[in-house]
Amino acid sequence: GTAKTAVVEDYAKRIHGAIGYVQEWIVQHILKTKESKQLAKQWDLHACWQSNAPRGLSQNTCESSSGESKGKQVILYNPLEKEQSCGSVSVPGRTVRIGTLPCDIPGPLPGSTAGIKFDDATGLMFEPIREEWMVWKVKSGGAYLFFPSTLTSFSEYDIHIEQGGYVVTTKNWKRTVVERKIPTGDGEGSTVIDFIYETNLQSANQEWFARFTAPDIANNGVFHTDLNGYNFDTHHFRSDMPIQSQVFPMPTHASIEDDKKRMTILSEHAQGTASLEEGSIDIWLDRRLNQDDNRGLGQGVLDNVPTRTRLRVVIETKGFDDSRSPEFQITPFCKQQWKELNHPLEMFGTNSDKPLDTLDLGVSVDKETTRS
Repeated sequence: GTAKTAVVEDYAKRIHGAIGYVQEWIVQHILKTKESKQLAKQWDLHACWQSNAPRGLSQNTCESSSGESKGKQVILYNPLEKEQSCGSVSVPGRTVRIGTLPCDIPGPLPGSTAGIKFDDATGLMFEPIREEWMVWKVKSGGAYLFFPSTLTSFSEYDIHIEQGGYVVTTKNWKRTVVERKIPTGDGEGSTVIDFIYETNLQSANQEWFARFTAPDIANNGVFHTDLNGYNFDTHHFRSDMPIQSQVFPMPTHASIEDDKKRMTILSEHAQGTASLEEGSIDIWLDRRLNQDDNRGLGQGVLDNVPTRTRLRVVIETKGFDDSRSPEFQITPFCKQQWKELNHPLEMFGTNSDKPLDTLDLGVSVDKETTRS
């Protein structure tokens, strides 16, 4: 980022404390009973997603990496107006339900028509889009200035491929792919795929990014990014301009299209993005720079920690060509996908060995419980 290490740590400490406070408030009020606070304390109800340090990587404490938590029940709250799902459990808007873990299951949906395929050697996707792990190796630049030098593919020799490529783990990267369920009547002809990256950049003067390419999209160098989630910029690639002038901030999304298909990449936090090759979008994941760039920070970017980035790739073949609007607009379906990405189901568990549906928690498995 563009803040001194001490400032970053102070912000993280304050935000971490605020998140913990809000989670505790929800725990005490989520059950629709007069004894909500007492029951929450009695059954040790707690938020599943937690971090043990201000800049620590958040983990789902209700799940175990060994798979022992599969089938474990959790309380789910949907903060949106529209239905969201956890596995086979649908949670209507602004309601509480009991669901079972895991909510996200790496792999294709039953009856999937997305045609997802992975390279046998690398585990990276090549259908319906091509995924590449890339690195800019730089010699100068800092927090504010990007000076590209050498572009290479990210080389890993110890690659562990699971589930046919849906999970790939290396020393410094982990990537999980989840195909998203599309509600009936929404996003006709669309494909939605989540790419969840966990990176730990400790190499000097490198900038890591993922490149997604849809070979059948002829965007002719036209590339769209948002300014604030509501207004959009349109960019035109120019071969006579330096690369750094064609890298843009991406508060929420980046998109390319032709008259037959649109590819949009949504993010849960602001990142850098570019479209330097036809039919492709680059999304920055992390950067580590030894030197200061004399723009006021007074230090390099050396405070990297393990980082998780969830990108949602939305491929649309219908509904995006609105000749009535001269400016780029995202579709209502894509906007809903962004809302779900940034406001997912809130998840709460207990340390009790008993299934939640056997406890008197005021939440029904079959009947929705609407919060007032």
